[in-house]
Amino acid sequence: MKSPNKPSISRYVGLFFCGFHLIIRLPDRAGCCIAQPFPAKSYIFELWMVFMLQETANAKINLFLDVTGRRDDGYHELHSCMQTVGLCDTISVEICTDTDEKTITLTCSDPTLPTNNRNLVWRAAEAYLSEAGIDNYRIHAHIEKRIPSGAGMGGGSADAAAVLRALNQMYGEPMPAMEL
Repeated sequence: MKSPNKPSISRYVGLFFCGFHLIIRLPDRAGCCIAQPFPAKSYIFELWMVFMLQETANAKINLFLDVTGRRDDGYHELHSCMQTVGLCDTISVEICTDTDEKTITLTCSDPTLPTNNRNLVWRAAEAYLSEAGIDNYRIHAHIEKRIPSGAGMGGGSADAAAVLRALNQMYGEPMPAMEL
């Protein structure tokens, strides 16, 4: 069984020795490679990896929606049928291994959306990490927004579901799909 704290997806990292320097090349968020020389003879290295996965988050439309009652907590009981459509957001998730941090960062192509714990993607990531028992993490998520915000097409919940699927896959699927 895979450890829930170690991602199972590999990513290319180039290590090059140049004389007495070690060059580590990692793709940055824009997809370009960055290189940083380190004097190899004077440092002890702890190499960490960054893993990235993209998930699509399809919009949905209600084919019908019937409010059947009101619950004690103030929410409504619903009976509905939804259909996904081709319009989708793209969620990119990066995790860093071997960290003692507890950090989540979020960016979005739509500057009007919150990028803190008010966003459903952030909340879903926090809930997943807690439920999966992952204590140390450094996670960055980016939402490439195409579903109109507030249009009733389920963009926020679809984005949250996409981050759950991505994290579960990256951490070796410790949770069955029905638990997500």
